[in-house]
Amino acid sequence: MEHTLYIILSQTGTVASRLIQTVTRAPYNHSSISLDRGMNEMYSFGRRRLYLQWIGGFIRENPNTHVFRRFPNTLCEVIALPVSGGVYRRALDVIDLFVDEASDFKYDVLGLWTRPLGLKLKRSHRFICSQFVATVLQMSGAWDLGGRDPYFTYPEDFRRIPGSTVVFRGKLRDWQGGRGPEEAPGFSPELPLAMR
Repeated sequence: MEHTLYIILSQTGTVASRLIQTVTRAPYNHSSISLDRGMNEMYSFGRRRLYLQWIGGFIRENPNTHVFRRFPNTLCEVIALPVSGGVYRRALDVIDLFVDEASDFKYDVLGLWTRPLGLKLKRSHRFICSQFVATVLQMSGAWDLGGRDPYFTYPEDFRRIPGSTVVFRGKLRDWQGGRGPEEAPGFSPELPLAMR
């Protein structure tokens, strides 16, 4: 039986996301992973407190809470990656490891700025969002990352996963998880004008 992992790329418009965007020049600078089409629970690394952007770690989020609620015009791209039942269960197991030890994990603020320089810092229990999503995909066997280290994986890289399909582009609040891609409001095979 086939299952699907959902990778969500987003750009909230927060000060931090705009700062990161000036460095990356990418349309999306945050990534999350979800195990269900409704994205009732998305997993990532990011701020733990709404108004304290640099105090972060492993987080659970959904389109209607936390930062996404504060920034309702968050733009996103939802990528569907079909996987086998075994890969899906391994992805769930990897995420469960993070859930079980959530308080031990911190956001890698320093690593956020050393990655573009090609410098890898070995810091235990520290991740950024794209590194976490890449780790889940790699450890579960969903994607081998093309031989790259999860540390140097950026949200933009998830757009090139073999076998994946973009099922939605638009405002995150408009995501209609139960609908097919052609029915979802905001779906377009092209990037929104504001993102070109």
